[in-house]
Amino acid sequence: MGEVIETLHTTAKPEAVLSFLCLKIKSLNRSVRKAALESLIRYPELQPQTIKLMIVKDVLDRTVNHCRGIFLHLLEDEYYEIRILTLQCLRTFSLYLDRSELKEIMFYMVNDNNESVRIEALRALIAVAHDYLITGDDLSTMLMCLKDRRVQFRYYVYRLAGIVTIVNQEDFLNFVERLIRTLKVFKEDKVHLYIALRNLGSRSKRFVLGNVRQLLDIVDLEDLHEPNWKSILYKARVILVASCFESNYYEGIR
Repeated sequence: MGEVIETLHTTAKPEAVLSFLCLKIKSLNRSVRKAALESLIRYPELQPQTIKLMIVKDVLDRTVNHCRGIFLHLLEDEYYEIRILTLQCLRTFSLYLDRSELKEIMFYMVNDNNESVRIEALRALIAVAHDYLITGDDLSTMLMCLKDRRVQFRYYVYRLAGIVTIVNQEDFLNFVERLIRTLKVFKEDKVHLYIALRNLGSRSKRFVLGNVRQLLDIVDLEDLHEPNWKSILYKARVILVASCFESNYYEGIR
């Protein structure tokens, strides 16, 4: 099939290639669906306007070059390899798709019953989630991954923490405390978690500066004792707060 697609791509119009691929993507044969998706990833320049139709929340039908709603249909495919390839397609075409809808889909797929699919969904989020506004439901999914014994899940959450924007102060404070608690269990994560907290603090300055005492775990200034500087937990808290005072991040403080 690869040779057929290659020939079509060099001789036919993009809409004809896309129509052919969409037709094959709906094949009952898993190998054909897989080959068609792999080919679609190879040609991201194919009809951006039509690509948008492949993710619309609609019943799968045979209109508009046989492509309407295909991506959402394939995300429910019984074979995990097809779901992974569909996520890779979404990442490839992310510039043409609605960001909020894409975020919703990726977070939904993080809850898939297959580990490889969940990892691919997190990987896709890393690629497209810059400046995403994160709500409570999204944070619940991230917190679930922090509990996972498999290191990949935790590392992707650390990376996400540094590129998204948490919109609610309470959610932010709860997330920070969960990150700190994660460090108690997985001390080997400390370098990655330190970086996550530094980036998280620099992106959430108003939440950090408005809650310094709580974030540093200081109950009463009069009873403040010299902190245990060797504690990785305290270092993590200091890194979070200090990120707001770095000149590159906070121009208001000199």
